[in-house]
Amino acid sequence: MNTLVTTTTAADGIGAPSGAKLLRVKTGQFAGRMALIYMTTPTTLVFSWADAPWTTWSSATTISTIAESKHFDAVMDANGNIYVAYSREASHNLSFRILTFSSGAWTVGVEAVIRPFADCTHPSIVLQAPSRLWIFYTAYENLTYLVYAQKSEDLGVNWDTNPGATISETGSSAFAKGVIAGDYVYALFTVGGTKLAARRRHTSGSVFDSETVLASGAGFDDHFHAAVSADTRIGVVYDNAGLKFREFDGISWSATITLDSVECAYPRVKYTSNTPYVIYRKDSGVNGHRLAFVDRTTGVFSAPQDIHARRGLFAKVLLFANATGVYRDLTTAAGNATSGDILHADTGAALKSAGDAMYLGLSEKFSYARAALSVFGAGGTVAWQYFNGIAWVTFTPSNGAYNLESDRDIQLWSGESAAPVDWQRTAVSGNTLFFVRAVVVTPFTTSPIGTLLTGYRTTNAFITEEG
Repeated sequence: MNTLVTTTTAADGIGAPSGAKLLRVKTGQFAGRMALIYMTTPTTLVFSWADAPWTTWSSATTISTIAESKHFDAVMDANGNIYVAYSREASHNLSFRILTFSSGAWTVGVEAVIRPFADCTHPSIVLQAPSRLWIFYTAYENLTYLVYAQKSEDLGVNWDTNPGATISETGSSAFAKGVIAGDYVYALFTVGGTKLAARRRHTSGSVFDSETVLASGAGFDDHFHAAVSADTRIGVVYDNAGLKFREFDGISWSATITLDSVECAYPRVKYTSNTPYVIYRKDSGVNGHRLAFVDRTTGVFSAPQDIHARRGLFAKVLLFANATGVYRDLTTAAGNATSGDILHADTGAALKSAGDAMYLGLSEKFSYARAALSVFGAGGTVAWQYFNGIAWVTFTPSNGAYNLESDRDIQLWSGESAAPVDWQRTAVSGNTLFFVRAVVVTPFTTSPIGTLLTGYRTTNAFITEEG
């Protein structure tokens, strides 16, 4: 299922990689209702909500109009109340609001500035039940960065004296992620790009234990994540010369496990009971960035897999030349990096004359295609069509008409759930699949030639459910 919630003009609409922005009500009449915290503009922080199957989302409700893109995080309590930490856009002051949940609706509370007169970013907020909130955040002081922890014992009504507990030493960068496991709050953090470390504090304690270095080297940034299993083990996943994983059982940390050897970003770990699932953005070269996952359902981590078959190579890419009545199979050419190899041998172009057609097919309904061209088309128009079991039906892609005049991410409809209910598989040149085709209506004066035609969506950032 893929559902378009909204579009955004913010550079980082869903925030920093390690944060939580998709939260689910766990119990009661509204169990399963999800809230999504995100930016609609570079300074407007909002939330929307949806009930299962989460295909229809509410209109956005504003949390703040002076928030800074990327720098926000949220946590939900057992009653559905949401606590949001964010940085103000101009001053970078650390701020906080409560979204109070009552009768199925969230009401936005007044803003509290937790740390004024300071440059604070990358907050990570966690709830240590019943009423202790922690916010770990990055501060820029004296031309250097470090991580602090700010605490409230009454769910955000009052906060400790600024700046809070010092978590890290200073460095050229610093990022943190907080988690609760058993009777401890844990801070996972990177400093200066040289290490990933952890510190913890007991519920009844007054100071954080000394740090444990989990990994060292170069290139450590905010692309790491942590989660807690049902039996209170902590899993930490991070990007450093590949995708790495370590796990803490309350006594010791496991050896480092390499999950994928290629460049990765936005790693997320989530436990289903005691089984970790790791989702991440994988660098796919010419096919852009795509979502992949590994899991430990068999006791060892699986090999990396794409999240969904509808986000990969097409099963078939066919070109039809109307003048000769011949179909050509360009599936291999459509998925490789060779420039200018998507063309029909009879016409010397991908599409040219009236009646020429390009077919994209998969075994499942899909909603997206990515086109890269070596020659941009000009002067021609195409009709985009799907087959309803009786005839080909013309439609306009949800992100606008496309006549192969440029490289393009083609959003056929807003998501798989929005695909036509009457779309049927059909046989084209001996291949029975869900096909979408582009048929030339007006001949091209400059005929397009393709380099790439895939279903790989270039994923810039993503989040998973927490809370």
